[in-house]
Amino acid sequence: MTSLSPFFCSQCGAANDNRAVNCFACGQSLHTPSPQQSPHILLKGRYHTVSQLGQGGMGSVYKAEDNELGNRLVAVKEMSQRGLTEQEALEATEAFKQEAMMLAALLHPHLPRIYDHFLENGRWYLVMDFIEGQTLEDYLEKQPGQRLPLQEAFEYAIQLCSVLDYLHTRQPAIIFRDLKPSNLIRTDDAQLYLVDFGIARHFKPGQARDTVAFGSPGYAAPEQYGKVQTTPAADIYSLGALLHQMLTGNDPSISPFFFAPLSSTTGSPALQNLLKHMLDMEALNRPASASLVKQQLQRIAAQESLNQHSSPNSTSLQGTYTPSTTPYQATTIASSTSNNQQPAPLQSQQGRRICIYRGHIDLVTAVTWSPDGQQVASASHDKTVQIWNAATGELQQIYEGHVRGWRSSQLYTLAWSPIQNRIASAGGDKIIQLWNVRLPRNPSYYNQHKESVTGLAWSPGGTRIASVSGDMLHIWNTSTCANIAMYNQETTIQSVAWSSDSIQVASGSKNGKISIYKMNKPASDSSHATHVVHNATIQAVAWSPDGKLLASASDDSTVRILDPVTGTINLIYKGHTRPVKTVAWSPDGRLLASAGEDETVQIWDLTGKKLFTHLDYYATIYSIAWSPDGRYIAAGDAHKLVHVWVATR
Repeated sequence: MTSLSPFFCSQCGAANDNRAVNCFACGQSLHTPSPQQSPHILLKGRYHTVSQLGQGGMGSVYKAEDNELGNRLVAVKEMSQRGLTEQEALEATEAFKQEAMMLAALLHPHLPRIYDHFLENGRWYLVMDFIEGQTLEDYLEKQPGQRLPLQEAFEYAIQLCSVLDYLHTRQPAIIFRDLKPSNLIRTDDAQLYLVDFGIARHFKPGQARDTVAFGSPGYAAPEQYGKVQTTPAADIYSLGALLHQMLTGNDPSISPFFFAPLSSTTGSPALQNLLKHMLDMEALNRPASASLVKQQLQRIAAQESLNQHSSPNSTSLQGTYTPSTTPYQATTIASSTSNNQQPAPLQSQQGRRICIYRGHIDLVTAVTWSPDGQQVASASHDKTVQIWNAATGELQQIYEGHVRGWRSSQLYTLAWSPIQNRIASAGGDKIIQLWNVRLPRNPSYYNQHKESVTGLAWSPGGTRIASVSGDMLHIWNTSTCANIAMYNQETTIQSVAWSSDSIQVASGSKNGKISIYKMNKPASDSSHATHVVHNATIQAVAWSPDGKLLASASDDSTVRILDPVTGTINLIYKGHTRPVKTVAWSPDGRLLASAGEDETVQIWDLTGKKLFTHLDYYATIYSIAWSPDGRYIAAGDAHKLVHVWVATR
């Protein structure tokens, strides 16, 4: 007969018979109820359980309030040892401790944070972030055909690539081994959180096979059935199975290792090919990393989005997935009409496209050039900043610092330092991040804003930044991130710009007014000049390179040129038919470019004469920027694209 494991007293630690009512050593009751029996109990004197979130074979998960930290909501995972044999209890306890230690060492926006773990009344408890949402399994069951639209499936898969790449690049690598819909929590803002690390393991160099075969049928890679040691390639297989399920509605657990081909309306040949390799029976033939899968998904997602708007004739994708004979190789992440060559010498090429960057999966809100004109950085509602080669569209870096904590941030603004290799980026999380392009993992933070940051601008010397949020304009030091001055306005501020002489900062507001502040006055002096320029929201302001004029773009469909000294409006440009979102001066100050909801970029001179209209857009354009030499324009739009093209004759 198998003996049951001893039951340890939480008061004195004595080992009691599993069926004992009171501790033989101190008399302490051994039968304090579990939250499962009494849903409102206090654990460790601080965690007050509210409700049960889920239950499994080894225990349950509860929603609780942390009484020591302002009743913060947490999730409490319980593991009971009652009814287990001594060996089973030992294995369960070891797995539980491993999960606690593993999570404690991890910090990623798509992973719950661990706060505490303890033993109480014979049960282990793990306290972590409470993620408000539902499992992806439950979410899929509510969708038509239990499948997702293409772009939504791409977004979830890309999020999972990010967290898997994080796990796989730890030292040693962490293999999750149980990626499936029931182990993913989806929040209302469409963020996925990876939960239940109970069978995750560290990769052990030199070990031939896993000690125990683990995984969920249909999602588990072939090697998880005990043939060899699992590697990160096992998680890539599971991700492929999950992506296939999201796209087709087919549950892989029904027919493990068989995946029907995608229909012509579900995915392109490129997507079919990627899935084929992710689901290869041989681990070595799968994509080499989650990062590589992510890059390919971003490229495919962008191309699919473009195809939706160009309405190409599609053909059915035929065949079934079969193992390939060669390892998966990536294609380039972005296409280029210049065949990846440097821009050709300018002749009569105005409007000629240099490249289209397709790496984002949501609308592009801001673009900026590197000071040397070799790179473009673009910010997006997909919460990333992406840096890429301006001539070829080749991706060079993805910054994901804003995808963090409880809430991820759609990005609204960014700017490249005029003299340093640093970028400032900001958006809905109210925090401005300063990061070195070469060392992006160690950003600095300015966190004094109370609302979403809608605009920022570097001082010409790179020592200060002006940023706007709500009705506040802040000036702060870029070395220390310390605030220098704060100015309050009567309404929401949308944009900000710093003059080339470093003396003036201009802001554009929702009430159509431009305010100008002198930076050579004491910080306590909040006096400023205000000019009524538009009769609708000002979306962008821009100083001329010589600092003598201000251009402003507005929802009233005009761009206006203001003399900041006299307050006179020198010119009203009426070339646009819809609200104008952005305006930029050419580096020599002779021309302006403007764009917006009429899906055009227009170049014009200081007389108001329209010189060129770029029509190769099919969506609102949110941001434009001239290259430092004035030869090219980069423009980001609502179709998730950035176009780079020749700006002058």
